[in-house]
Amino acid sequence: MIDTQGIREVMIDEGLNPYLGVPVILADQINKAPAYPFVVIRFNDFSGEPIGHPARVVVGNVLRTTETVIWTIDFQTEAEDPDVSARLAHQVRDWFRTSRLLQDRFGIGVANVGGIDDRAIALGAEWEYRHGIEIELRVTNTIIQPLEAIEAAKIEEVDPLGN
Repeated sequence: MIDTQGIREVMIDEGLNPYLGVPVILADQINKAPAYPFVVIRFNDFSGEPIGHPARVVVGNVLRTTETVIWTIDFQTEAEDPDVSARLAHQVRDWFRTSRLLQDRFGIGVANVGGIDDRAIALGAEWEYRHGIEIELRVTNTIIQPLEAIEAAKIEEVDPLGN
């Protein structure tokens, strides 16, 4: 199982919040947004099938399956000034390119750092300046289950020529 909550907490509380110096909030929450500037983070579902072949190891009476999956995370910076929004997006990108926090704590690798998109929107006569970036992480998923051994199997003679 992947410790999504632990990864989120370390990434935001110990990594991005101190590095950026602005609030980093989860998307799709009912709480009121903080004052500008801030960063919104959306943790998307794990995408597709695991990468490569899972490793299966028997330890005692337990079967441990380990596989690598891709986890896509979307960041959106929001500010009253377009330069501040763009700078925050660049800082998010730089943090993922240089920080070893997730690697050291969870063995997570950064698979892809996307380009920065301009997501500014007009709200009536005013603008809300936004920039976005997607990050793809390689995350190890470990599945632990009881070992189910085959105690007996009936083996019958088979005609090798198919007669």
